[in-house]
Order: sequence, then structure tokens, then C-alpha cells
Amino acid sequence: MKNIKSFLLLIMLLNIVSFSQTQEKIPWSSLADSPWPVARGDVQGTGRSEFVGPKNPIILWKKTYPLGISNGPIMGNNGKLYFGTMAGNFGFNESYFYCTDSEGELIWRFSTNSWFPNESAPVIDLNENVYFGTSNNKFFALNIDGTLKWKHSSNSAYNSSNNVIDKYGNIYTASDDSLFSFNINGEIIFKISVGSILAKGLSFSPSGDTLYAPASIHDSKEGITYYFLYAINLSGEILWQKEFDQLNRGTPLVDNSNNIYVQGRTIEDPQKRSLISLNPDGSIKWEFSDNITADIWFGSPTMDHEGNISFFGSAKIDGEFRPSIISVDYYGNLRWIYPFEEEDWFVFPLEIVHGLICDADGTVYAAAERGYYMYAINKNGELLWKIPLGDYYIFGNPVIGKDGIIYLGMHRGAFANNLVDNLIAIGEKPNSVNEEELPSVYKLEQNYPNPFNPSTTIKFSLPERSEVKLSIFNLLGQEIEILFQGEKEAGSYEYVFENKSLSTGVYFYV
Repeated sequence: MKNIKSFLLLIMLLNIVSFSQTQEKIPWSSLADSPWPVARGDVQGTGRSEFVGPKNPIILWKKTYPLGISNGPIMGNNGKLYFGTMAGNFGFNESYFYCTDSEGELIWRFSTNSWFPNESAPVIDLNENVYFGTSNNKFFALNIDGTLKWKHSSNSAYNSSNNVIDKYGNIYTASDDSLFSFNINGEIIFKISVGSILAKGLSFSPSGDTLYAPASIHDSKEGITYYFLYAINLSGEILWQKEFDQLNRGTPLVDNSNNIYVQGRTIEDPQKRSLISLNPDGSIKWEFSDNITADIWFGSPTMDHEGNISFFGSAKIDGEFRPSIISVDYYGNLRWIYPFEEEDWFVFPLEIVHGLICDADGTVYAAAERGYYMYAINKNGELLWKIPLGDYYIFGNPVIGKDGIIYLGMHRGAFANNLVDNLIAIGEKPNSVNEEELPSVYKLEQNYPNPFNPSTTIKFSLPERSEVKLSIFNLLGQEIEILFQGEKEAGSYEYVFENKSLSTGVYFYV
């Protein structure tokens, strides 16, 4: 039984502390009411969740989808999961796209009537229509019940790692040689062809008026590949293009001030593999590359609620470069480095090819391409946990549900079609509390210290499993932060609220 109880207490903040730019979630009216309706979590490609992942993890369940999972799952209403297949179904003229419930149980399955995999990342609109592409040059739109709405055929495979939908409900995707915009009825609004392997990951400006698309163009006569980031309006007009010496295939990250973050090498300084921050007009804002090399082939950085950016690359540790997660602040200053241990590398060099994600606590999550482990690194750059995943490949971004459960889809490449246990859920390990030790009443305790600077601890108790939302409000009644939202088992909990550039005053938590 779920109970709803309301409590309100007062907290006081002593003085102002300087923090990086706070990044609030921008509502996006054209997507499903879901924390993860696209592969990167939001159309700005931040990889940022408004919820908190597990601190003491356990694998809750594993499900089998034989052809493997690529660029998924994503999450729709009521925790439903959507994903397509990775492996070719050789010898059979069908492959599948799936919808499951939050326990991984099948709700419906759509056959594309082709053995080709359905590896393009799906995206969901407000009415929970689903859009995805295939390696068989088809792009599909499905109704909420998994029936065909429309499909489009092109001259090359659809394999974008982050399809997006604009504020009017129009869909944007990329094939190997073109960028498409479709309206909700499947009619082409525009098609742009600039070369091979156009956008592998698409993202939008916070206003929703500008699309950002990385591209590579190969000149076969000269044997040279050119790399660009394009800014395109909703009519298909190219507003600007920025050339790079190299640019990775991940999704550009866009912050709430419309600054853009990519990994690669600039024309201005091609010797450095950098994390690059661009101004809204495409000019360079800053580069970060101090004894660090940013991975320039795959992956995407993530940005937390305080504006800190984390990315996968290599850091020079004791005279040698080691695979690492690196974090910088909003202005490009180094915060911390987490170098992976050699024991994590196994036979293959450790690579993170999916976009990093982070939760509301600032914890960064990453899963190695060849499987083996998933990692959680806290906001201070310390390993919170790692959990074994076996020898699967992982291309898709992990997904965090509102209950804090992480969902991960895995595969073993395009030729492995007899897999087991490749959709998994990672959640919080249940508290080992005796029944007589459980709280007998709902209780929200006074925070301590109070007044405080820069942080205060809030405790609450639940006598039974309940839906919980813990929020901070100002004196105007405006909700300024959600510390937690989701279900909790019976027990006692505590959360730390940190001053995030708030002015001195009185605040309430509910």
C-alpha cells in the first residue's frame, strides 16, 4: 500500500557560496512524460537524470532478448522500456523492436520483416508514438500499441545514436549520408546530404530552434576526411558550420545557456585531443587538455546540475596514460580524475563508447564497451561501486528510472544472435533491518545543522514502502530543488542538501 503524507520544516541559509552555473531541467512539450524519452535522456544531450541512482547496488533481474540490444533501452510513460535489436537474424526474414514493462516483461513486439538489425536509437513523442531506424534503410513510426503508423525508405542505413523530436513534434534522424526531418505523418520537411556518416547523435538548443549535428565527409580522391559540427534551423537552413581536425561520433552536449560541448581536435590546435566548449555561434569558448586526451571516437560528456562536465578519455598517471573519467567545472578547470585500474582492462583496452550519464547527486555512471563492469563514480571522483556485467558489449546509454533503478541493454555484436540475460536492472540492495527495528510512523526530522553553510542533512522515516518526494522551497512557495523522488522501502533515510548559489534566507523542505 502506498501512503501520502506531507511534512514541512524550515531551514535557514547563512550566507552566499559561489557555485558553477546551475542547470535546471527544461520542460519539453513534444516528448513523453518520462525521465528518459531519448537515448541521452533529454534533447540537449546532457545525459543528466533528475533522479538518484543506487548507492549499494544489486542486480534485481535479467531478461533475455536473443538478438541483443543496441542504443537502448529508452524509457516511456509508466516506466515502459523500448529498444531494438543489434544482431542480424541471419536465415530468418524478420527482426524486432520491443516494448516491455519496468520488470522487463514483454508488452508488444514489432517485426520489421527483415533480418537486418534495428540499431538506431528510438525516441518517443508526447502521445508515446515510437520512432526508430534500421540497418535495412527503413525508418519506422509505431503507435502506442506497437502497430505501424508509417515508414520511410532511404538509400542508406539509419543508425543514429540519438534521434530527437522538436517542440512541434517533428522528428529528426540521420542515415549514413543524410539528415532527415519528418512531420508526425511521415512527410519529409527537409533532407540534407553533406557526405557520408552524417550525424550519429543529434541535440537541440534549449530554445528548441537550433539542431546540432556532427558530420564527417570523406574525400576519396584526396584520401582525407573532414569533420564538422552543423547548426541547423527547423527549416533545414545551415546557420553555421564549425570544422574540426577530428570530431567524435557522440551527441553534442548543450547547456542551458546554449554553449555546446564536444570531444575532438580543433583546426586551431590539431595536436591536442580535447574537450571543447563552443559559444552559441560556433566559436571556441575554451579547450581542456592538460595531460589529458579526450576520446575522439565515441561517447559523449555529461553535465550535472551544478554545470560540471565529465567525460571519458586518458589521463597521464605516473608517467603513462590510463583510461579515465575526467571532470571539469563549468569554466573548464580540472576538478578530478578517476583512473581505471589495470585489472579492469582485461584483454581489451578499456573503452566507454556510450554517452556518460549522471544522477541528481552528481554521480557519474559508465559501462565498459566490452562489458565486464559498470561503474558509479561519485561527485568527488571516488569509486562508489562497480558491478560485474560479464563479457557483453555496451553501446547504449544506461537509463535511470524515477525509482532509482538503472536499466542497461547489452549485445555481442552484429553476428551473435543467441544471447541470454542481456537486459538487466540494477537497483538498491534491500536494507537488512529486523522488522521490530523498522520505524512505526512517518517522520520528517529537523535538519542539522540549522542554520547551515554550505550543507545540511535531512532525515526521514517510513513505516512501510511508500512513494516519496523530498523537495526544497523558497519563501515564495517555488520549488527550487528535488532531493529525491520515487519509491522507498520501509526504513530511515538521510539526504544532504548543499547550497547551490542560493542567497541568504529562509527555505523549507517538504
